[in-house]
Amino acid sequence: MEIFWLKLFVTSNIVSTFETAHSLFLNRIIEPRKYVKLKRI
Repeated sequence: MEIFWLKLFVTSNIVSTFETAHSLFLNRIIEPRKYVKLKRI
């Protein structure tokens, strides 16, 4: 049972790390586009 919780904890950590990296990656793509749009106006 303890091994199950350990696996669950590790898996949730990996998922949260992946989600954070993914959101940072998306921000790098989207933010410059917003900046370019603002400059055009």
